[in-house]
Amino acid sequence: LLKSLLLLGGRALYGREVCGLQPGSTRWQAFVRPSARNRKVQTDSERAIEFQRTFDDDQDVNGLQANQVDQIFVSGGGTRGSAEAFEFDAYMIAEGGWSDSTKRLGFSKSIQRFKSIFGVVINAQYNKQNIKERNMQSQIHFALSGKWPLRRCPIQAEFLEYLKGETHFFALVVPKRNVTDRTEQYLERMEREHGESRAALPQSVIDMMRLASTQKGLLEMGVFKQDLGTGQQCLVKENVDVVKLHALARAVMSEMGLPENVEFCESNPVQLFDFSRRGRCVESVRVLCSDGPVVLDPSTFRDSGAGAGSGPRALAFPVGDALEEPNWTQGLGINRGFHSGMNQAFACLLAREESLASGVEESCAAQKRMIEIKWGQGHSGLAGSGSGNIGLKPFKSWNTDPRSRLPFK
Repeated sequence: LLKSLLLLGGRALYGREVCGLQPGSTRWQAFVRPSARNRKVQTDSERAIEFQRTFDDDQDVNGLQANQVDQIFVSGGGTRGSAEAFEFDAYMIAEGGWSDSTKRLGFSKSIQRFKSIFGVVINAQYNKQNIKERNMQSQIHFALSGKWPLRRCPIQAEFLEYLKGETHFFALVVPKRNVTDRTEQYLERMEREHGESRAALPQSVIDMMRLASTQKGLLEMGVFKQDLGTGQQCLVKENVDVVKLHALARAVMSEMGLPENVEFCESNPVQLFDFSRRGRCVESVRVLCSDGPVVLDPSTFRDSGAGAGSGPRALAFPVGDALEEPNWTQGLGINRGFHSGMNQAFACLLAREESLASGVEESCAAQKRMIEIKWGQGHSGLAGSGSGNIGLKPFKSWNTDPRSRLPFK
């Protein structure tokens, strides 16, 4: 995707953040500067919980996180000289679930909460001269699949993904504390409630359930110094032992086949976060005006007739995790992310070819359909286990028009 952007004459800026928006004489402008992370030195503890800290300030009431438009942000962000300006007609917000721009543009979020479960992300340097590293292959494993690779490493996990790209990337789903062995109780309940014999369950699955009970959670591994209650409370930097977190990461990498002396990446080496919270933007678009209220939600835009006003207009479209955060164990983040990116691109096209109002209505209609689809978890309830028949159209006919992909009524 990046190569295609560059071949089309696009420009990629790394380590930058949008710090302000402002209407110009003919088009809206965005101001970018070095991101906050690149402007200050972080300790190992701060880097380890950086993902988590982005969520800790978000408060919701009765499942709604209400965000107000930041008037300073839409008046240039108070930038003076240090920021670079770019003109735009549509701002595709792809900042992830911790998006600052969606908050500052007043995108409120619907919040769902689940029981605490933790993600560990590891990034290690890839030495292409090392034959052992060159032979590594990307792979995904589920604890009950019968081919679980972490049998010596003491950490208990239910999911493990390894991707080899420019770095060695690992992602695990791990519990706070050890899960005691309830294999026999589970097998008895399976027979009693479902009438299924334990013979129907592969022996490898039974063995893995028993193995898991001998492994450790983050508390037993010493990564968490104390059990402080919620995931958010456990993940304060004073409660995370970074040395033991890195030791856990090395144990995982070593058993997966990497050399013991492989070096962590300088940026985001090992990170830990709680993903028991999932947010989704209540609306999928904002209209940026140069007169009257500067930022309009779809219903206010319809009622105000602002599309015919004077001065530059622009649209802001969240995509991917910025629009709807995933729950790791469902395996739907990248799936829905691609759909939302194509949906918003088509809305952007209609805004240019037809009218601003057409783009707004298309964005809202496509997102409404995305929410209505029953994205299943599959038979196992784990990531990648499939969503079944949810009405998506054959892949060969897909394009950016949502009607080529999604079931529209």
